[in-house]
Amino acid sequence: MKLGSIQLPIIKHYSCDVLVAGGGVAGISAACSAARNGASVILAERDGCLGGTASVGLVGPFMSAFDPQGKRQVIRGFMDELVARMVEKGGAIHPRDCHGGDGYSAFRVKGHIGVTPFDPECLKETAEELCEHYHVKLIYHMLLVSCESDNGRVSKAFFATKNGIYEICAKAYIDCTGDADLAVAAGAETVYGDENGRTQVASIFFMIDGVNRGRLEAFVGRHPEETEKRQRYLEDVVEKAIADGTFPCGRSRVSAFESVNGIWRVNMTQYDEPADLVDPEDVTAAEIACRKQIQPLMTFLKEHVPGFEHIRLLCSANALGIRESRRIVGEYTLTIEDMAGGARFEDAICTVGSAVDFHGTAKPDGSYDGAYYISGDACAEIPFRCLLPRKTVNLAVAGRCLSADQLAHSAVRVMPPCIAMGQAAGTAAAMSVRNGQDLRQLDSQALRAQLIADGVALEGV
Repeated sequence: MKLGSIQLPIIKHYSCDVLVAGGGVAGISAACSAARNGASVILAERDGCLGGTASVGLVGPFMSAFDPQGKRQVIRGFMDELVARMVEKGGAIHPRDCHGGDGYSAFRVKGHIGVTPFDPECLKETAEELCEHYHVKLIYHMLLVSCESDNGRVSKAFFATKNGIYEICAKAYIDCTGDADLAVAAGAETVYGDENGRTQVASIFFMIDGVNRGRLEAFVGRHPEETEKRQRYLEDVVEKAIADGTFPCGRSRVSAFESVNGIWRVNMTQYDEPADLVDPEDVTAAEIACRKQIQPLMTFLKEHVPGFEHIRLLCSANALGIRESRRIVGEYTLTIEDMAGGARFEDAICTVGSAVDFHGTAKPDGSYDGAYYISGDACAEIPFRCLLPRKTVNLAVAGRCLSADQLAHSAVRVMPPCIAMGQAAGTAAAMSVRNGQDLRQLDSQALRAQLIADGVALEGV
């Protein structure tokens, strides 16, 4: 492998039908779905476990798999398989049992019906079991550094390891890195943030125990019949603290989600400085800044939120929670108008009921710069073309690097849609290998039929 002027020897060489780069929830779904449909699959992950943001990043719960009214589960298929295994172990609560307005949903309703609380350790274990079940070859500690491609066709991908450079040759490739790393290496066009290069803010989750659930519920449930207003009491706490200058830092709302086994996840740190979230120096600065916010936030919660008086910090995430970085320019770009209008597509691969949830930069008064939250009444679909980078022929993406405008992206970047995209990309890759076709030549109706056979909920079928 030649990297600039440096010639690096290839230590190991692998071949497979489908290579999946990145073992977050999209990568897990893509790898298992490709293998289930007959492909030989290698899943290459840079960390020492699966789950990505959901495990190393401690991000949870899985945000809603239901429609906005909470009446119909719109994301099924591989997600149901993964969640059912975790529920059986006591490591998750099924989304149908999470109705909003309680601790599992941070006492919110809109956009928070049908969340999935889970234990990250159970996720790691269950994901590995599924890879073993479907005969996916899983290799950890593989950092993608480059690829070889010609006229949009990727022929090799190169990974840095402590042992040297490893080479993987495949017939089809799936980029589940979150940051479009493989797509960029293959020459695909990408965008970063908005027209000024600003992305949604990044955060670090932390986990606590010691919450007195009864005391907390008594506080937020003063008027339980007014379910939509329950979160209001926690917002009052923050607004008062901002007004009197005692709110320490971070996100200007109490955002704590009950998980399982008495554990709560807190999503309140926030990095407001401009940052290039694929630059390790900027990411390091963001991680340090967010961790500095944790102890002041712990003190604030103990002193101001009933039920949090005796909380204890268990751990912070090992990685920054990045909501947005690079997005591919695909054969189609999903728009906020598509999301608001409940758009339908002939090549739809999943249905999404998630809210537009845009996290912007905090102002001194606690408001957000260009940030808002919208939970509409419509479900929209994601077309397969959003997973296909222009100028490539045997590469698909899945997860938050799909082709979407910034506001649409803020709705579909959450984990259930990423799992659904992974299932579609993996299934499509296996079908393309089996049929001897490039991914963009694939019959979208045949793909949809296979996804439906594998449990995906698609409207109009």
